Amino acid sequence: MVGGAALTSHGATVLLRNTLSPIAFARKSGTENASTPTERHHLLPRQFKREFERAGLNIEDYVKELPRDFHKDVHGRGGGENWINSWNKQWDKFFRENPNASAGKILEQLEKMKREFGIP
Repeated sequence: MVGGAALTSHGATVLLRNTLSPIAFARKSGTENASTPTERHHLLPRQFKREFERAGLNIEDYVKELPRDFHKDVHGRGGGENWINSWNKQWDKFFRENPNASAGKILEQLEKMKREFGIP
């Protein structure tokens, strides 16, 4: 079961929620072996291309191959940005708080997020 566990005792099954934070869960999911299929992840999301270009950054210079399941977790399982701490939602919050962010400020945010998500 992704994100939780089932415990059966005395004939009753109880579903336990995942106790990991979404970021910790994504980080744990990223520990796949070398044969795991990968997907390209834009560390600087295409959704905010205009903001990155305004700061002089080319999003294609910041692409990383990630294990497919880890990539889905980073974006909120299924790519739907389902949780508040998903990759793109964190960038959205960053740009709402820093509408004219410099390249340096953006790259600081990127390094912070990479550490939080466990992206090398």
